[in-house]
Amino acid sequence: MHNHFKVSQKVFRQVLTHLGLTLSTDEVAQIALVYGDDKGEIRYAEFLRDANCLEYIINAPTSGIKSTYVNRETDFTGVKEH
Repeated sequence: MHNHFKVSQKVFRQVLTHLGLTLSTDEVAQIALVYGDDKGEIRYAEFLRDANCLEYIINAPTSGIKSTYVNRETDFTGVKEH
């Protein structure tokens, strides 16, 4: 999955479905037009950055702490009302 921060469209769709956001194959293909590489794999780190829902914390290699994503507490509850 961590192939230089890229995943296949199938894996991208499966992860979002698991998180409760169901997208059609066509919708994922549209996302790939913006965030995809020449092989059609989606650069998910860029997608997450632009979605503004997570912050990637990079820790110094000498700290012994792994870099990680931290939730920005974005409220998506209004999405279901549309």
